[in-house]
This record gives sequence, structure tokens and C-alpha cells, in this order.
Amino acid sequence: MTDALDGHVNRASNYLSELANLGKIEAPSVDTAWASATLATALIAQEHGDVVAVDRATRRLAPMRGRYEPWPLTALAHSAAIRQTRGAAAALHDLRSSLSQRNGTRRLFQPWHDVLLSFEASLNTAIGNLARAETLLAQVAFDRAAQRIERARLALFASDDVEALLLAEGVHDSGSTKRQRLDQRLLVAAAAWACGRPRAAFEALSSARALSERYGVRSAIFGLPHDLVLRLAEAAREAEHIDVVAWVEAVPDAARAWRYEPLTEMELRTLTAIRHHGNANAVAQELFVTVGTVKKHLAAVYRKLRVRDRQAAIIRATEMGLLARTLPPG
Repeated sequence: MTDALDGHVNRASNYLSELANLGKIEAPSVDTAWASATLATALIAQEHGDVVAVDRATRRLAPMRGRYEPWPLTALAHSAAIRQTRGAAAALHDLRSSLSQRNGTRRLFQPWHDVLLSFEASLNTAIGNLARAETLLAQVAFDRAAQRIERARLALFASDDVEALLLAEGVHDSGSTKRQRLDQRLLVAAAAWACGRPRAAFEALSSARALSERYGVRSAIFGLPHDLVLRLAEAAREAEHIDVVAWVEAVPDAARAWRYEPLTEMELRTLTAIRHHGNANAVAQELFVTVGTVKKHLAAVYRKLRVRDRQAAIIRATEMGLLARTLPPG
């Protein structure tokens, strides 16, 4: 389990295979050693997006619920697996559901608390709810590598590329898990590319790919703006530095994250009004503008949120937390 938590999935998988051959994890023995192996199974399944395997491990751990506290890890593993198949919004809904079900249970140890907050922040960042991500990260100690990585991710999705690069470069291997080292390389690669530093971006991308293969971690690529990383991968291939285009394109469409352009105040007001009224004429009257102006603002909203119609824009903006923050009182 230590290797699985650290991010050395390949080595953890090898150990589990040895235990399985010895018959140590097939029949529950209901002790902490067996529970640790079962938790490791869930964490490894997470890397493969195998929700069924995570659920199976969670059920097997149920008899130890009174004297072993596995739910923070199993909840995270379940949501992380969902992210790889259905995307960050679905994973965030799943995580919130799990946390609400556990409301009122005994207080979490601070490390588990920080892990869950950092993961929740990552999911909010991926769907564009940057304000919520900022609020969550404010509750995690800044001197920890996980918080620095998530702040770099937040800056990258906010298109603050210089800040993202500075934050990512400030995370060192010493004191970081293997999973965090991979996250750091990917963030440096994406931010350096966005800052116009292709050589540094290519080198970081090569290092990230090597770490991913060495440790067997595939989920890190899901936490980056897909379009940005794909352009980087294509440029790296064209420069004959490294070919990882297939690795990036393997991310399912539903699981791809994007950088959304911020909406102007008028665009937010227009989207809020269209949610209430449903037609451009009523919105024009409320905002004291022409119907043509309403349509112009809506077109900008669709483009920035990467949607094609009003309903999709409302759903996307709600997921991002934008409409909730701009709805009028009452």
C-alpha cells in the first residue's frame, strides 16, 4: 500500500501478485495487513479507471469499518476512476456524494483531510470552478508539495502561465511522492510551452513520460488542459524530440479538461437572464440592450465555454459555479 500511495503502481502491482500467489488476499482475514493489500488493490484499479474493482475492494473492507479507516482512500479512488471514464464533473459529483454520506463520522486525520481537499480542488479546477478550487486550497498547508502542485494547476487553467511555471518549478523531488513528481513534470511542460519555452517544455514532457512508464501512473495526464498538452505533444513530435501524441490522445473525450476563457460581467448577466427568461427578447428588455447585443454576448459565451446552445451553456456554467455566484437575490 505504501508503494500504491507513493505512486509506484508497477511495484505495488508486483507485490500484490506475489501475495495473490500465496493466497494472502483472496479470502478476507480481517486484519490490517489484509486491509492494506485490499486498499492497494483499489488504488491500482483507480489508475486503470476500473470503478468495478474499486467497488469490490470497498465492499471487502466493510467488515473492518469499526477499527480501520479506509474510506478517504476508497472514496478518492472511486472518484478518480470515474474521472478517467466520465470526466471531472462526474467525479466531483461522486466525491461530494461520498463525503456527504460520511458527514458526522469521526474527524479525519489532517493528512487525509488535505488529500481529499487537494483532490476536490483539482476536480473543481478541471471544470473551471476556479474560485471554489482557490477556497479549498486555502485550507491546505502551502508548504506541502500537493498544495503547491494544485496551485500551479489552478494558475495554468486560469491562463496565468508564468505563475503556473514558477509554482511548478518550485516543487522539488525531495519531499514529493512519485505521483507528485510526475504531476510536477507535466505542469512544468504545459506551463513552459504556454510561456514560449519549447525546449524546457520538451525536456519536462520527456521526463514525465519516462516517469509515467516507470511507475505505471496514467491518471496524471487527465489533470491538464487537453488542448494545450496536445499542441505541445504535436510540437515535440514535429521537433523529433519525443512522440507522446498517442498518450495524450488516449484520454477519452468525456475525460478531457479544457481552459475556459473568463466571461465578462455582461456575458454572465446575459447568461443568467437567459436562464430565467428563456428568450432573447425578454433578456434584451431586462438588460436594456438590443436583441442583437444579446445574441452577440451569447455567441461569445458559447465560444468561451465550448458549447453549442443555451442549455449546454447553462449546464456548463452551473458546473463551473458561475451562475450560482451571479444569480440575483431571491
